[in-house]
Amino acid sequence: MTPSLFTQYGQSCSSVCMETRYLICNDDSICACMPHTYWDASVGMCLAQMTISGAPCDTSMNMCREDLNFQCLPLNLCTG
Repeated sequence: MTPSLFTQYGQSCSSVCMETRYLICNDDSICACMPHTYWDASVGMCLAQMTISGAPCDTSMNMCREDLNFQCLPLNLCTG
């Protein structure tokens, strides 16, 4: 994967966003990351959420799989 696959991220939905396998059109009609991924602006891509207890995370990003009861603690570690 390369950042060029995510150029539509954050833009209004269009047929390009709706057809990509890496972005979806969210409820606000904005191109967003697929479920179980999060936006990492430093690399310009959607990355997979963490599913391992003790994995590093950033509390300002949705990096841990909350649907699996993982959360990012203030120590910047995912726990589940």
